[in-house]
Amino acid sequence: MAEPASAHMGAATWSSEDGTAFEVALEGINHVVGAYSRLTAEARAADDNGQADALVI
Repeated sequence: MAEPASAHMGAATWSSEDGTAFEVALEGINHVVGAYSRLTAEARAADDNGQADALVI
């Protein structure tokens, strides 16, 4: 079995502020992914595959 990429990573040396900024950015990314997923699902439910494909690409 292949070794995970994280096996060669050292300990994080972030400041508290950097860690918070990372978590905020990650939360923002998750919101955007969720929004596009919802829009894509709505387009597919409406049989608008062109719009759904445009959102995915």
